[in-house]
Amino acid sequence: MTDGAFHALRVRDVMEKRPPTLPPDAPICTVARKLRRSGHVWIISPEQGRSVCGVITEKDLFDLLSPLPEKTYTTATIRPLRLAYIEVAKASEFMVRTVVSCSPDNTLDEALSIMEERRVRNIAVMEGDRLKGEISLRGVIEQYIATSCVKQDSDR
Repeated sequence: MTDGAFHALRVRDVMEKRPPTLPPDAPICTVARKLRRSGHVWIISPEQGRSVCGVITEKDLFDLLSPLPEKTYTTATIRPLRLAYIEVAKASEFMVRTVVSCSPDNTLDEALSIMEERRVRNIAVMEGDRLKGEISLRGVIEQYIATSCVKQDSDR
């Protein structure tokens, strides 16, 4: 497969169809366990037909666990969202609500452009407001190896 043909693949053909998900009321320890295995988790609303509410990455959990100090200004004290200062019990309390997504009909080139522009490693694949899957940097690399490198290796 040529690199041009690789970039022209449709997202639906290369996406992970079973991305890691949790409901908004998932306890923080459940989120941590899921992150240990996958590095990120999509927060979905089961009562709204798999509608994506947010995403949590390892970095988000790290920020929550990090003991950054309070900042005191002349007008107020700012307490960052950290477990050292604030009680956080469930996923919806610290998830990132802005979800980067694409359509299953997008090309891989379009999905990679979105990932690069938004500086993310994973994007939700959405049909309407329903989560259908995900495209991850790791998955794209695996797909490239499977489609392009195998052909190059056999030509040697």
